[in-house]
Amino acid sequence: MGSSLNQQLFRMLACSRSSSSSTAGRSKSHGRDMFLRFPVRSYSRFRCVSEPWLPLVTGSGFMESSVKASNGLEMADDYTNHNLLLASTDPFVINMYSCSLHSVLHNFPVNMFDVEPPKRAGYPSLYLMGSCKGILCVLEGCEDIILWNPTIGHLKKLPNSGINHHSYKISTRGFGYDELNDDFKVVEICCYARLGINRETIVNVYSLKSNSWRRIKDYEGGIISCSPGVFLNGVLHWPATHKDGLNTDWSILSLDVSAETHGTTLMLPQCENGFDDLRLGVLKGRLCVFCNYYRHEMHVWMMKEYGSNKSWCKFASIPYSQNIPGRILPLCVSKSGEILVKYGDSLMLFNKADDSFTETEVKMDDPASLYEVATYTETFVSPYLYDDVKDQI
Repeated sequence: MGSSLNQQLFRMLACSRSSSSSTAGRSKSHGRDMFLRFPVRSYSRFRCVSEPWLPLVTGSGFMESSVKASNGLEMADDYTNHNLLLASTDPFVINMYSCSLHSVLHNFPVNMFDVEPPKRAGYPSLYLMGSCKGILCVLEGCEDIILWNPTIGHLKKLPNSGINHHSYKISTRGFGYDELNDDFKVVEICCYARLGINRETIVNVYSLKSNSWRRIKDYEGGIISCSPGVFLNGVLHWPATHKDGLNTDWSILSLDVSAETHGTTLMLPQCENGFDDLRLGVLKGRLCVFCNYYRHEMHVWMMKEYGSNKSWCKFASIPYSQNIPGRILPLCVSKSGEILVKYGDSLMLFNKADDSFTETEVKMDDPASLYEVATYTETFVSPYLYDDVKDQI
């Protein structure tokens, strides 16, 4: 495999050197397409092996092609180009690891790779706010936001939004791609609530293209959950609640990333009362609600037809085990129907047919310290997409 890749690299190098000026444009486009067929981890070698190749793998044309190519990678249901990112702390040192999601789901031998955390300010905590097209949105500490592609090592610290987060009781973020305007965006929502009544909710949107924040119309529908927004179909989603006395009504706030407007409120499924935690997620490309009845079970509801409140169906009921401590968080579903879950400090496969759990082959130096897990695709897409300078922070 390695020798075959090297032979292809040398053939491409020879072609790039022999190209005439009349065919330069055509050769550059062909070269970009060829690079996109190689494993993404070969990126660093492409940058170093030849000076003519450098603009091919750093120019705006290559990045635009990478964004388009990432669409197919994210939709593939075999997870061939998907990875798991795992974060642990011991106790003030953050360690990160990456492994193939495809290998985990198919019980293949799992190779764990050390990943350099995207730390800049020295905070002892990192929180994963979501991933899109290979870029992860990372919250460092309470306020600093970083866009980071761990596969190619590019990261960008965002400018401060200007909000004093200590003045608000609830702060949450969401990350997604604006396909209409070819832009990546981060949404920040801050709520000030007192005695269960929403007093003020402000919404700020960061545009990677303009590298700036702007405030949009405030949300007046209720109090937003502090869990990260879930991105699907060009829309970010959060659980939201209206509190009136002792009654609590939950719904789903939707925000269109392209239009930057609050969309139609989606209703929650008919969850049984008594859940202590409510989260959203995406499984099998569909919006899901995770109703957690801690130490009893988790109900996973799936919206079969996006936007249709009548299409909610219960996809799974995942029981808690007396022998496994911690909470359950579903991550993805394999082709065979098994659900990969973060269960406390472990990664396990849940079989709906017999309600059984199977340990995965993911082995960490200190699995008891696992606190964050995210899935992402391996892509060439860089947070430097609209920057003139490629070697920034």
